[in-house]
Amino acid sequence: MSTHSHYLAIDLGAESGRVMLGTLWEGRLTLEEIHRFSNSAVTIKGSRRWDLLHLYAEIVEGLKKAGARELPIRSLSSDSWGVDYALLKGSEPFLGVPYQYRDERTDGSYERLGDVTREEIYATTGIQFMTLNTLCQLHTDLLQRPEILNFADRFLLIGDTMNHLLGGDPVAEESLASTTQLFDPAKHDWARPLIRRLGLPESIFPKVVPSGTVIGTLTEELQSETRLGQVKVVASCSHDTGAAVAAVPASEDEGWAYLSSGTWSLLGVESPTPVLTEEARKLQFTNEVGYGGTIRLLKNITGLWILQECMRFWRESGHEHTYTDLVSMALGGCDRPLHSREPLPALPQEPLRAGTTHRQADQTTPHCRRRHPQRTSQPVRRQRHRAEGHHGPRRGDGRGEHPYPGHRRRSRLLAGGGPGHRGPILPSEYLRTAGTRGLGSGLWTLHGPAMK
Repeated sequence: MSTHSHYLAIDLGAESGRVMLGTLWEGRLTLEEIHRFSNSAVTIKGSRRWDLLHLYAEIVEGLKKAGARELPIRSLSSDSWGVDYALLKGSEPFLGVPYQYRDERTDGSYERLGDVTREEIYATTGIQFMTLNTLCQLHTDLLQRPEILNFADRFLLIGDTMNHLLGGDPVAEESLASTTQLFDPAKHDWARPLIRRLGLPESIFPKVVPSGTVIGTLTEELQSETRLGQVKVVASCSHDTGAAVAAVPASEDEGWAYLSSGTWSLLGVESPTPVLTEEARKLQFTNEVGYGGTIRLLKNITGLWILQECMRFWRESGHEHTYTDLVSMALGGCDRPLHSREPLPALPQEPLRAGTTHRQADQTTPHCRRRHPQRTSQPVRRQRHRAEGHHGPRRGDGRGEHPYPGHRRRSRLLAGGGPGHRGPILPSEYLRTAGTRGLGSGLWTLHGPAMK
């Protein structure tokens, strides 16, 4: 007689987070959102930082709600966006307040690397060049605050940091580590020769573990506070995109690609080995590690950040709307003005807002909110189709399915209508980290019927 197995998935994004309950019974996975909360960078003393204490408190609140169900939870884990990190020392939760990847301190970073060339970096790591990369952030720490970097015992990326605070060992899960531009995807370990060339302290780089590794047990403090008991902490695919792609219901012999959309959109395919060629570097493709040691060959393209910034602008102008509101207005009629015909202000250092000034040339602005979701989706689709062309033939029979994992892909306004689209639109924050909970317990894998 089969029994129910219960898992908790903590999914942290750059805009929001959630705690999900996954229940496996007779080969089917059902999911329920237990707790949802906001996440945003805090501007303080001219820098942009993440409020990890807020995130931790919200995670604990979600765990309390799960504990109130009095269910036998087998394991839990957290995933997060890539590149950002906390520095740790001894028993301290973390040193300082972690920077957000959009902070300007890393501008011009690659020009400050001395004789370490882009060709050398890409041939080792296969990661595209963006100054938000962990390589740039740590090297900036080395130049601007060496006393803090050298004082630290180790650094952990955000998802790994949360797993550690919940009771796991301070280790780096490989899918998340691979986003740093300091990881060798061919060796599945840190790119130590490159790290030494950059002058970074090797001692701060934690042990790397594969996806699905059990790394500890919920702390006694949290066991008592949440009433969850001795739940295993698992390093699942700690990178949110890695977890989302692991949840795509595709078999190895099918030809398929994916588009994972959140604050960023990531379009790619799975490959058994990294592609570290000069052509791939010039085309700005990136190689990130997926579940089971696979490689996610992908392109970072415009995501929902533009829409998120629109929402922030409207909110600060006195117009508060949910995503459901915007989709409804985009698909339906226009019953109210967005704003007056007066030109939108251009604010320095705000890419989206500064970008709105192109409308000032003819002193006209759209009068209907419904136009904005449609307009902001067009660059996404154009970039998506352009990147598909660079990918070339996909593996398998070449027919090519395009699943759309991502926590807002329930909206067909963004995901529908792409060339060759035959794949499902997956609300995969409900699947992404839950999947490797069971993998970490050695119980099951997500394929076929389990995804229904």
